[in-house]
Amino acid sequence: MTTHATHPGSKPRPKRQELQRILLSALTQGPETIPQQIQSALALSKMQATSTATRPYIEKTLPPESAALVALANMAEVMDESEISKLLEAAEQISDVETQLQIITRLALRLPSQHYQPIVTHVWEFATHVKDPVIYTRIMFQLTPLLTLMHDEPAVPPVLLELIALAQAIGHDAARIRSLSTLAPLLPYTMRLRILHRILDDIDRLHDDQQRSHALTNLADHITPDIEDRVLRSADAIRNPAERARAFIGLARYLPITLRGDLTSKALTSINTIPEEQERAEVLIGFAPYLEYVTDGEHFPLVLERSLAIVMSIGRRHLRAQALVALAPHLTLDLQGEALAAVHSLKNEHDRAMLLAQIAPTLPPNMLVASLAVAHSMQAQDARVHALIALAQYVPENAYNQTVLDALAAASNLPHPYERVVALMSIVDSLPEHLKEQTYTQALETTRLIENEPACARALSALGPHLPPHLLLRALDIATQLRNPPQRLIALSGITPYLQTPLRLKVFRALLVTIHAVNLEYKRARALADIAPLLPAELIPPALTIARGIMEPFDRVIASTALIQYVSVEQRRKLIAECWQLIKKIDNGYDAASALAAIAPLLPPSAANDLAQATGMMIGSIMDDYDQASAITLVAPILATHLQNNAPASDLPDRYAALESGIRATLRVSQQLLRVQLLTEGAHLWSENSDLDRSYRFWREVLQKLAELPYADMLLCLGALVPVIHSLGGSDAVRTVVELLDVR
Repeated sequence: MTTHATHPGSKPRPKRQELQRILLSALTQGPETIPQQIQSALALSKMQATSTATRPYIEKTLPPESAALVALANMAEVMDESEISKLLEAAEQISDVETQLQIITRLALRLPSQHYQPIVTHVWEFATHVKDPVIYTRIMFQLTPLLTLMHDEPAVPPVLLELIALAQAIGHDAARIRSLSTLAPLLPYTMRLRILHRILDDIDRLHDDQQRSHALTNLADHITPDIEDRVLRSADAIRNPAERARAFIGLARYLPITLRGDLTSKALTSINTIPEEQERAEVLIGFAPYLEYVTDGEHFPLVLERSLAIVMSIGRRHLRAQALVALAPHLTLDLQGEALAAVHSLKNEHDRAMLLAQIAPTLPPNMLVASLAVAHSMQAQDARVHALIALAQYVPENAYNQTVLDALAAASNLPHPYERVVALMSIVDSLPEHLKEQTYTQALETTRLIENEPACARALSALGPHLPPHLLLRALDIATQLRNPPQRLIALSGITPYLQTPLRLKVFRALLVTIHAVNLEYKRARALADIAPLLPAELIPPALTIARGIMEPFDRVIASTALIQYVSVEQRRKLIAECWQLIKKIDNGYDAASALAAIAPLLPPSAANDLAQATGMMIGSIMDDYDQASAITLVAPILATHLQNNAPASDLPDRYAALESGIRATLRVSQQLLRVQLLTEGAHLWSENSDLDRSYRFWREVLQKLAELPYADMLLCLGALVPVIHSLGGSDAVRTVVELLDVR
């Protein structure tokens, strides 16, 4: 034996300890030192005793009944769900735990997703009783894909899985896409990705380009990196240039910045090929706000230049002016001047006023002052008022006071009372204090001249929050004179909250009387829902009495749920129970789902299962595709939030915990070739781990175990682990290992 020279009195360091120190040091340096790690591990392995002969592994002999079940489990892919369920029941009766678990794990993937959790839980709990490392390893490897799904489907409440199934069965393409697009964001990543691919398949099959564009735009904020290319191909395939451009514009808001330059370029190319001028202008105007998403300074001037070229290709003046105004925030002063000149040249004064109001926020002071003369020259009084009111907010200080007074004078002389009220209220905040009360008074008195009661009610309701106390009494007097109860209710609802307390209580009582007098129950229910947040506590009981007098179940639920949060805890429980029973009596499935959506946030955690069951039944009962899609869109987000907040925590491990446990068991298998066979299977699963930090931590553990194996055993295991070496260190690491093992 060769020994190392040492200093007197010191102990020689064994070579094994030195190699172990080198290996540990290399392992701490990360994946980039994998070749050095393997070299040290191989050197350690050479120091182990050679493999001792072991008896071949003997598989357990199964009785005919169990063998038949195993054979059937291997044929599960050709069996239907009911046959697999029967086979699963038979497997659960097998006394041999190891055989039972192997059959169950093979069947699980063939069952609906909602069955994953109980099956995986059962297998995981009983796997600890398995002593044979080979069987244990096989069970853990079969559990890995099930636990992968446990992070997806089983994390989703079964009712959402049921809604997905209902949505996928909807016959009308657009309705199916809409409902699936609502459900996709509520799902874990892997499942969401599958649903998104299904949605894109459906979108690509649509024959209506407008529907395709609309569907892609609605999907835009849910797009994941995995499907970006697929989405862009789908948008590219839209034949109609206007709809193709709208799709690109919608996608540009959400896709990564690296793609936005290409998207805007494609959008402009599509816009430029729209044959009809009005549609070309409309799409370009829709595109203009998204120029801000082109943040690349190098490409922005080119995009703007191309946009202006499209504007110049539009022959009709008013369309060209509209497009220029839309681009105005991005234009230089000279080009803004051209845009303003295009506006001033329009013959239609209402068009001119509308565009002046749009472009005013972007104009410099000198252009605003020049525009005042144009506004004053307008013959149409309502157009002049519109332009002056818009310009008054932006003109320089030296022109501000006169512009405001001119706008007030013009608004005061409008011939139609309702328009006059609206104009006066739009300018009042800009007036000096001494003119505000006069303007409020004028606006209020003008409401008396409005003959159309719905218009008068809207005007009074809008005035309510702004009027001083003494004018509120006048407004109240005008409102109470309205003959139509629903219109009187609208007016009073806008005025009453701002009255002094004693009078407010009196008027609220009158409001409830007005509501009670409304003949149509659905209007009565909505009136109660509108007024509920305004009612003082002492008027909640009489409001509830009115709600309980509504006979139609859906309308009564809508009224009651609006009042629930304002009653005591004991009353709340009773009222929720009443609503729950009422929902069961609603004949229309969509109405029932709407009522359920209203009450869901109020239900206690213990009602989660009942809520889920009721939702599935109600939506499943809707026959009309559009109504079913609408119900899913309405209920699914609320339901998902409610169930997620009440979901029990799972004690099950993640997929990699099962995989790692299986690989550890593999290293305990004494049969050389069987160990390699199992390790090869595990290595492919291991290499799919996207958590590289975790994967490397486990590599450190496994390599130290391999270093304890005889040299031949380690070489075979190393060959089995090539996919893992490649995933951690890349092809260079694999190449270096090849060089280490090269036969000389």
